[in-house]
Amino acid sequence: MKNANIKKSDYQNLCIDLSSLIETGRLRAVQAVSEILIETYWKIGRRLNQIDDPNFDMSEKAFLNQLGAELDLNPTVLYRSLRFYRSYPRGLPKSPDARRLGWGAHLDLLPVKDKKQRLMYMQQAIDENWTRATLRRAINRRLFDKTIGAETSSQQQLLRPDPRLHTYVGIVDRVIDGDTLLIRIDLGFKVWKTESIRLRGIDAPEMYSPAGKKAKSFVAAKLEGIEFVVLHTYKTDKYARYVADLFYSEVHKSKQSVLLKGNFLNQELIDSGQARFVHKFV
Repeated sequence: MKNANIKKSDYQNLCIDLSSLIETGRLRAVQAVSEILIETYWKIGRRLNQIDDPNFDMSEKAFLNQLGAELDLNPTVLYRSLRFYRSYPRGLPKSPDARRLGWGAHLDLLPVKDKKQRLMYMQQAIDENWTRATLRRAINRRLFDKTIGAETSSQQQLLRPDPRLHTYVGIVDRVIDGDTLLIRIDLGFKVWKTESIRLRGIDAPEMYSPAGKKAKSFVAAKLEGIEFVVLHTYKTDKYARYVADLFYSEVHKSKQSVLLKGNFLNQELIDSGQARFVHKFV
């Protein structure tokens, strides 16, 4: 390293790789701390719930206030821990893995009374890396009030993603079928990568069927002549394809405006009947 001689392109790739390693390390550290906190709050709630003395002449609220003062702790923390435990008295869910969500997200989930709905919100938040703001927005809009039984519901609405994260510009190389495309993605620093992209939240008919061919033609027609598309990516599916939302526009020419105001291809496929709505990818 004393007399490092490296090409500009190699240097740029080195910067990208190191930035990725640093960011991954930071995220893992934050996740580890978060998991410990979640487990600790659950255990605090369990311990508090064990207090069941009929001769204890004090309301639960008054007791938690007194206990908080004794421990020099905001009693709200104790109240929320107790409520958290009572939501999961048999232990934190392992599928989905409740520990992967931050404490703030769990606080937003607590008011969701229906256990099935709460777990669906949790699964979606984990699978799609929702921010707390996105989760709160989904709950406020009662997303899973609409999507439980979505196969027969007319309200099959996908949320637009948070524009700040995991968003890329791409050029469509080929439409593979109604829900899968091959796209060249701009990673920055003049680095492009071609990836197979699976559209989130939908399932188009198989290509061998007439309906599958129709869905593919629908996508091809929508994207014909489009200069670029904007992708919001999530995790990869079991076939190692990136799951993504795809946006495009004939009038908007910036990444941000296409994402916020452009056509949402995933939703168009649902609305047109070319694909069915699914609330979860596996």
